Amino acid sequence: MYSFFEYYFPESDWGKEEVAVCCPFPHHISTGQTYQETRPSAHINKEKRVFNCKVCGASYSEVGFVAATLDCTYEIAVKLLKQFSHDSEDLFTFKEHTTFPEEIKEKCNNLGITDEVIEELSIRSEFGDDIAFPVTMYDKILDVRNYRPGETPKIKSRKGALTGLIIPFDVWRLDEESNKWTVLCAGEKDMAVARSNGFNAITLTGGEQALPLFKNYFKNKRIAICYDNDDAGARGANKIAAHLFGIAKEIKVVTEFHKVCKEIGEDITDYFMKYEKTRDDLIQCIKQTPAYTITELQEEQQRTQPLITLIEATKPQYINRVVRSNIQVVATFDSTFVVPTTITAKKTALSGNPKSDKMLLGEEKTWYLGEDTAADILKLIDNNFNEEQIRLNVREILRISKGEKDVSVQKLTKETVHKASVTDYFEVNMKDVVPIEFTAYSIKRKLDSGKKYRATYKLVPHPYKGQSLIMIILDIEDASDSVSKFEITDQVKNHLDVVRTMKGSVDKKITTLTEKFKGVLGYDGYNQLIQCFDLAYHTVLEFNFGTFKNVRGYLDTLIVAESRVGKSTTAETMQKLYQLGTFTSLAGSSATIAGLVGGSNKVNGSYQTRAGSIPQNHRGLMILEELGKSNSSVLKELTDIKSSNQVRITRVSGTLTLPALVRMITITNVKSAGDRPRSINSYPNGLEILLDLIETPEDVARFDIMLVLGAKGDKDIDPYWEPQTPLDPEVYKTRIRWVWSRSADQVIIDKDLGIYIIEQCNLLNKEFNSYIKIFGTEAWKKVTRLAIAVAGYLVSTDETYSNIIVCKEHVDYALKFMRELYDNETFRLREYVEQERKYNTIDEDGVALLQELYIATPSLLITLHQTSASNRNNLMAATGLSSDDFNKVMNKLVRGLFVRYQGYEILPTERFRIGMNRINRNVVVTRVGEENV
Repeated sequence: MYSFFEYYFPESDWGKEEVAVCCPFPHHISTGQTYQETRPSAHINKEKRVFNCKVCGASYSEVGFVAATLDCTYEIAVKLLKQFSHDSEDLFTFKEHTTFPEEIKEKCNNLGITDEVIEELSIRSEFGDDIAFPVTMYDKILDVRNYRPGETPKIKSRKGALTGLIIPFDVWRLDEESNKWTVLCAGEKDMAVARSNGFNAITLTGGEQALPLFKNYFKNKRIAICYDNDDAGARGANKIAAHLFGIAKEIKVVTEFHKVCKEIGEDITDYFMKYEKTRDDLIQCIKQTPAYTITELQEEQQRTQPLITLIEATKPQYINRVVRSNIQVVATFDSTFVVPTTITAKKTALSGNPKSDKMLLGEEKTWYLGEDTAADILKLIDNNFNEEQIRLNVREILRISKGEKDVSVQKLTKETVHKASVTDYFEVNMKDVVPIEFTAYSIKRKLDSGKKYRATYKLVPHPYKGQSLIMIILDIEDASDSVSKFEITDQVKNHLDVVRTMKGSVDKKITTLTEKFKGVLGYDGYNQLIQCFDLAYHTVLEFNFGTFKNVRGYLDTLIVAESRVGKSTTAETMQKLYQLGTFTSLAGSSATIAGLVGGSNKVNGSYQTRAGSIPQNHRGLMILEELGKSNSSVLKELTDIKSSNQVRITRVSGTLTLPALVRMITITNVKSAGDRPRSINSYPNGLEILLDLIETPEDVARFDIMLVLGAKGDKDIDPYWEPQTPLDPEVYKTRIRWVWSRSADQVIIDKDLGIYIIEQCNLLNKEFNSYIKIFGTEAWKKVTRLAIAVAGYLVSTDETYSNIIVCKEHVDYALKFMRELYDNETFRLREYVEQERKYNTIDEDGVALLQELYIATPSLLITLHQTSASNRNNLMAATGLSSDDFNKVMNKLVRGLFVRYQGYEILPTERFRIGMNRINRNVVVTRVGEENV
């Protein structure tokens, strides 16, 4: 008996055991181009019913071949194959065994169906009073739709027929005019009438709520959906439009003809027959209909598969229902499972015992993994099942009693299942949001720890774990947040123009924007504090600079201020305004390496890899609080992450590397002295404050901008202060998403400006170079990052609105901003540099003083010269000086800038070492106890 292969390859020689066929799958040549072969390279083994291609390597069973060629699920492929194998009825035999009485032909003509279309669709009558529409696929009869006007129901299918088949499939698929509109009608009658009026019309078996089983055939076609004027028609049209979105070239849900067919239930047939409209009239309706949009798609998806939070998904109405959520993977498990996706059972013999023969001989049962059966996988995997328990559970899901004998069970297809822990993904993580976490099983796709996804899933009670809710992920795609899906539209341009067209200098515009933000803040905050936050927020991830590609573009920002200055309030206000960013505390036990970076641990015999908050916020922004209360191990880990833009989690199975491009704004008070807070003004300069917090100079140098806000709590209060009117909230949100969505190639820095940046940074280093490299060799990176932030903040762009254009005025402002950060009465970087330079150089007077001290106490100076650090006891022991004499010499050394005290240590300076190399050490010195007479 023929099956799918024979109908799919009708021209092949089926008299042979090995049948040569042309492979239907695309082949590739060495250049990467694809082609469809015209000379057979594939073979079908007729007995084994398997397909093999020697060129592309494709190898399938017949059911697998059906699934691959028609791009359908295995479940549909099995059902379709059964229909192909059920009998040998094809279109020829259908015509032979049916009639077409004159009264049926007249009935068709009265409905508006022409003789040409009757012949094209092979319309016949099976029972003498019906209009029979054969449903064919590759000329095989899969169903016959019997239409009887006036009866209820008006149309019937054969028993067991599939819904979602295309009529007329064979006529439509061979139409090679890809630009022609396909008119999708609500039923066979409407389809035939539309074809009679010259349209390339089709319909689906099963009515207006049916979806096509084979979406692939709609690829690159233009679809005009013309369903009936009623609620069922509207729902069905939107349902199928959403189903085909992204596959069809263009989709239109045509309702313009409803302005003519105004009565409920009127259809395309009424349009042509009752209202005597023409082909051109319907063409005009199609032209006037706008294309189906992604907004309409999202509305339909929200109706059928609502996008909700995980906490909402726990409500009773959503349990066991397919819904969608934006999730973030917080942990993955090393365990991987295999679950059957198709299980068949067949009764092979009768035992004679009624208790063991509840199934009929030859009776078959099939289970497919799908939306309705997803919860069944919990009975097949990950519960320490033994083989016997799985066997019994398979019988349970097939609804076969435990005592049933002589049943052959086959697991025809399998799929991999991966395990993870997931939580809600929010672009902005507010402090009052309580996260909820679920164990999730993902069918097919392995999820990556720390990554964000949009999941289509079911929450189902676990039958073996106290009915705790488990997530079964049916489909997964990368999360589409407001940054990744940002597009330049007319509305976006209008929002950006609000800032772009502001008048004045860069300084004036930034001051204006700062004052407007105070209207959101609600009080007269500190300009420098607001600007540091805002510029750190408005940074790109990467930029190009000459031959340097993908240089880190975001500002690593540190803000130190006393309490009640408004650090946290300003940060929280920006977070709420921009709807981006997350808060994390670094204080003591609140912050651990596992929490920030992640780790691997054993859970119920399986290793779980959990991503920390930093990789979870990849490409986002984190506001790190309480740096002054953090421990040194956390600071060291943060340093490593900033250097590599990655986190590394060591596991038994190997090291896992996760990306960590994260904008970081660190806010803190100064380090407490015991239980008491310390005043900023009590420090000699800002560097001492930073070293007290961060400890190592190289870690201080890694920050791009550092604001030390002095004693500002005593600012005068003006009860009559009124803020400027803020910008529209949508303008703020649009601007920052525009900046965040710009790639390295979209940040434009021309060569002349690059040279100017390098020249200015060289001057900065000459002016402020010190042991602690506030600027240093990477000054050009720090200045460029800040200049890009200024350009983005002010929406400096071109006519395309795609690029951030960095100009000289942005660089000049960045240079000015940096000078103001460090050259002020609080930070005192200039005074620090000048003082440090005194310790690094020596003049003739200094050499003379050191020579004098050497003659008086050579052993002391020689000991200092030979050590990097010493202390009072060691030096007194080496010199034999009394306490008073030692104090006098040390006083001269300190005043001469030859040594420094650091705690109990005495450190020789660079000035001392230069001087020691210049003095005359070949002098007569007095012996111990002698006096120089």
